[in-house]
Amino acid sequence: MANNPSTLPDWEALSRKPEFQELLAAKKRFTIPCCVFFLVYY
Repeated sequence: MANNPSTLPDWEALSRKPEFQELLAAKKRFTIPCCVFFLVYY
């Protein structure tokens, strides 16, 4: 079960994709309000 370097994904290229950037932005839009709500509620 050795990792062949030719089959490993290029993480640098994946992180630059617009789809990935949109996913990170959506995560941030969800996470920050949830944290603020929790801190205010608690």
